[in-house]
Amino acid sequence: MWEISNTLQLLGFFRSALFGGAFCLLYDVLRAHRKVYAPSDFRVFIQDVAYFSVCAPITFCLFLSITNGELRLYVFAGIVTGFVLMRLTFSRLFFYVLVKLINLIKILFEHLTDILNHFFSFFEGTLGAISAFFCKFFKKAGNSLKKLLKKQ
Repeated sequence: MWEISNTLQLLGFFRSALFGGAFCLLYDVLRAHRKVYAPSDFRVFIQDVAYFSVCAPITFCLFLSITNGELRLYVFAGIVTGFVLMRLTFSRLFFYVLVKLINLIKILFEHLTDILNHFFSFFEGTLGAISAFFCKFFKKAGNSLKKLLKKQ
């Protein structure tokens, strides 16, 4: 077992607190998505599993880099402290801005969808008329060829 000085423990605590804050902001992205779109319980479950599937390996790598893989309480405490401090401070503003941004993107995509629907419905009507003309033309041409071939 190798010894860790107080300075390295303090630096490890602060590094893990930064990761805890990043985990909080990542979870805020999921929270904002849930607030705007109101997904089903199954989708919320899948999002939570994905969140923990991302955070767990990162935490494991954090333990490897700070303590050579040894479980130390100050690393856990740093992650929890960073998460809680971020949640009580910057996270509220980040969440508010993120919800507004997602709503804005949602509205833009709805308008873009409406524009594209009108654009393609115009072409659908135009192309429908053109295709009907060609169908009639080829039908008449086919009947004419049939009559010509029968005469011979």
